[in-house]
Amino acid sequence: MSDDSSDKTSELLKKGWGIPGALFLALSAYFLPQVILVFFVPGVQALLLSPNISNFLLIVLFELLTIGLLFVFVKGYGFKLSDLGLANLKLRHLGLVVFSFLIYFPASVMISALFSFLIPFDQNQTQDVGFSNPVGIELVMVFFAIVVLAPLAEELLFRGFIFKGIRKKMKFWPTALIVSFLFALVHWQINVGLDVFALSLVLCWLREHTDSLWPGIILHALKNFVAFLLLFVFSLNIG
Repeated sequence: MSDDSSDKTSELLKKGWGIPGALFLALSAYFLPQVILVFFVPGVQALLLSPNISNFLLIVLFELLTIGLLFVFVKGYGFKLSDLGLANLKLRHLGLVVFSFLIYFPASVMISALFSFLIPFDQNQTQDVGFSNPVGIELVMVFFAIVVLAPLAEELLFRGFIFKGIRKKMKFWPTALIVSFLFALVHWQINVGLDVFALSLVLCWLREHTDSLWPGIILHALKNFVAFLLLFVFSLNIG
């Protein structure tokens, strides 16, 4: 096959990905690393590290694999890295981050309250993030995993790749609802899922109105920082 024919075939493939392709590639970037991790678990366990450190290593590996696969799929889909929203952060965006943070909490409470009328659930169930009573260097590792790495990987995947892939074909609100539903679904827990659904709607709004992923990454990190304090720092001090 000639180079011209190969290029034309590649272009047709990229144009044909559409919304199903965006979802397939993005979810592959999320689930394939989990399959790959199965082969690394015995090796990490053989190091005889503490459970917190072992989980940290696996989480870091998972996030890095997800980001790596996503960058490969970006090219295959026909996107550029700039399409993910990796534009420069502007000073005015920080004001929108603060505003969005204040909107997110009442939105989360409202959505959870409305859903509880339909299906009763434990709104106070603690989220299992894979760490238990970290101290010292373990606490630093947990901070890096939850506050730094997770927001970066999840925003690149959901409000970066999936949002852009769907938004090219659909209006904002249907796009935001689909992205937020998927984001809630992968958290596997009703009370957490409803909370991150509300968060995702706000993050999608930020993505739309700033045309940048960085404000969402900052907001996501801020939200996770609050969760980090509540789960590990304040509880540690109380104990």
